[in-house]
Amino acid sequence: MSLTPQPTTLNETSIIMDETIHRLYKARCTTRTMMRARGYTPMQETWDQSVEGFLDMYTSMSNYTALTVRAWKGEMLLLAFFPLDPKLRVTLVRDITQYARDCNCSHYIIVYADAITAFTKSFIANYRADNGVRIETFAINALQYNVTQHQLVPPHRVLGAEEQTEVLKKLRATTDQLAKILTSDPLVKWYGARPGQVMEITRASPDGFYYPFYRVVTKGTYKR
Repeated sequence: MSLTPQPTTLNETSIIMDETIHRLYKARCTTRTMMRARGYTPMQETWDQSVEGFLDMYTSMSNYTALTVRAWKGEMLLLAFFPLDPKLRVTLVRDITQYARDCNCSHYIIVYADAITAFTKSFIANYRADNGVRIETFAINALQYNVTQHQLVPPHRVLGAEEQTEVLKKLRATTDQLAKILTSDPLVKWYGARPGQVMEITRASPDGFYYPFYRVVTKGTYKR
């Protein structure tokens, strides 16, 4: 399957963008915001980050790696990949892992367009375990907006190690005694929180005050 982007036409008053390209543009912008929320600084783009600038870049790129976002937190590099194939398959993941290895990067995000096969999920899980790397996957639809900006979502944040110790001491509790928030939760995924970490959720009370609640991140998926 070719990874060369298909051309998109322009008219005099507006950009006629394929829906897939528009979703890709929004997901890429949201990913950069998500990286900042995690304390990373995305590299400055060499192209205009407007819709027009993205379209110009997209139609001229040779393959999906041109879409890669790089962000730094001190010496730590975080990469985000946006493969163009509808399904995320093992052959493509192998290409991505090699690219990341060449960049000396052990933590990266893969945003897939439509679906991820069960075999690919298994491959990623095994690759993580065998190589000590962290690979996160997001469906492109999950990154069409900033989930933290939803009016019904209270502020969340991940406690640092020292702060977590102090909070548990104050509560006279262990992480096993805290309520749980699962790794599949959109806010856990947004902040990249890992099992065992504690998240602080600030909720408003009927009396007009705000109170922190604490949840320990636990591996799992919510039942539908």
